[in-house]
Amino acid sequence: SCIPSQLNSVTITLGDTVEVDVDAMAKDLTVDGVLEWNAYHTLEIPTGDLTITGDLDMPNGKIKFSGTLTNQTIDLSGNMVEFFDLEIDLTLDTVKLLNGNILISGTLSPESGVFDYSAAGITINSTSSVSSGRVGPVNINAELLGDATVRRFIPAGAAGTRNLASPVTNATLSDWDDSLLISGLGFPDGCAFGGGSGCYYSVKRYSINNFHD
Repeated sequence: SCIPSQLNSVTITLGDTVEVDVDAMAKDLTVDGVLEWNAYHTLEIPTGDLTITGDLDMPNGKIKFSGTLTNQTIDLSGNMVEFFDLEIDLTLDTVKLLNGNILISGTLSPESGVFDYSAAGITINSTSSVSSGRVGPVNINAELLGDATVRRFIPAGAAGTRNLASPVTNATLSDWDDSLLISGLGFPDGCAFGGGSGCYYSVKRYSINNFHD
């Protein structure tokens, strides 16, 4: 039942559960137990680092990094950890993800400073046709470094085929080829359905007002 300040280094020990029930700050935060949100509140880390070896139960809420002239780190102990909202709002500073993978189910907000996840990874989550994570506007003073995975939920339906579109600007079919079986010109993964003269290709070319295999 205490509220830490930007002067306090906080450790949640193994076996303990702490709820974020007000907006709060912590100089450094180490989670060996459980840190949970049951309502939307912001936990701000203005100078130090975030280390998670335990569990983050975050169906809502925000973690905000707001350092000034001091680099900050996120250590996930090699695990994938789900965040809801994550805001990077730094002054001449960098937040570096050392390992693991951040799963964004809300919004990643690059307001200012550098978010470097090149040594690890981030995944923009999608859990239903109406609920998906996203990357908010990247402001002029902000920079993202690294590769991201973008998930898209495909609901069940009666159609035998699906039309897919990439949420990433300038993406190509070659970018998808290592994750999806793609059949058609330049993608020799066989037939999406059938075989021989009845082979159905999943990719078609469009030219002169017609689609072609």
